[in-house]
Amino acid sequence: MRNKKGFLSMQQLIVIVLVTVSFLLTWQLISHAMTKVEERSAEEICRGSIAAIEKIKIEIGPFEKKVTPLLCKTQDKEIPYVKTATPDEVKKNIADLMARCWYMFGEGMSEDVLEGTIGGNTCFICYTIKTKETKEFKETIPANDLLDYMMDTPYKVRRDDDNCKDLGGKCVSNKNECALEEGWKYNADNNICLSKYSEKKDCCYSRFECLNKGGECFSEEAERDGWRRYTKWGCPPDRKFCYIKDENFYSYVDYIQAWGGQGVTVMTTDIEPGATYTIAYGEENTECGVLCSIGGGTGAVLTVGGAILLTSTGPIGWMVAGVAGGIAGYVATQTTVDIIKVFTERDLNTIYLTKLDDIRDHCTIEYGIGGD
Repeated sequence: MRNKKGFLSMQQLIVIVLVTVSFLLTWQLISHAMTKVEERSAEEICRGSIAAIEKIKIEIGPFEKKVTPLLCKTQDKEIPYVKTATPDEVKKNIADLMARCWYMFGEGMSEDVLEGTIGGNTCFICYTIKTKETKEFKETIPANDLLDYMMDTPYKVRRDDDNCKDLGGKCVSNKNECALEEGWKYNADNNICLSKYSEKKDCCYSRFECLNKGGECFSEEAERDGWRRYTKWGCPPDRKFCYIKDENFYSYVDYIQAWGGQGVTVMTTDIEPGATYTIAYGEENTECGVLCSIGGGTGAVLTVGGAILLTSTGPIGWMVAGVAGGIAGYVATQTTVDIIKVFTERDLNTIYLTKLDDIRDHCTIEYGIGGD
């Protein structure tokens, strides 16, 4: 506790010194190790460290002190990954990296993990991207084309099952609800079902992933109202086409907007061969920032997330050229915003796709492990 004059006690000073020394020793050891781990492993370590930062803090007087370092590092990427890549493959490469950045930082569920975010403006660069020309990728990909791709392309599928057997299955009240003649299997008095329901105590499950996870299998591929074709889950040979309910599909924009916590994607650039771009993460740092202001100051957009596409109209003015997700209901496409505020005033946790200079000019960068 503080003494009457407001100074830290000797015990608090000792704690601060011990925490600082431990942090520096841990940082040196982990920094050396992180330079050798695989990229996907580095992403998982980053995600784990963010969860630890939120959970492990000590109180020193009126302040909370983080005792776990941010074990994240900026990764340098060259895309596309194959020499014959098409523009759509380039879009997928970028969209995947934006989604991975969101994943690493807790999918919108993390708070105050970057130094100086509260009342400040700190960002972390997840990836720098250098684009390479291919036979198919020679022209500029307009940002609105990338936004359309991220709105329309499925990234995640939410399962619609009880996970009672073989990584899926549904709980039922009796054997008659399980279509055994169609290849379903029956497990009576299933422990998971017994723990979930009072009446549905048995599990009905299938060896075919689509059925087992809540999808439907059909013998013909066709447009089906309320359903979408999904190719990653298997079906029986006589009904080989898997379909999943529309509400269980999440596009890239949907994933950042609503899979975990609320988030927003901000794009400020087209994609050209031979250029360098940045994918960065910024934490919410204000109650009413850019999203609130372009939503007319109503505050309604604070709870809906989505994506914003910006095009430059000069050194400071940027036009909202496209919107997606819940924001679309609130933003006129002719709204002009201050480019500085796009990077400094965030109503929601944000993923940026921008040029490297823009994020460096307008954001305080936290470099994590192995940074500058």
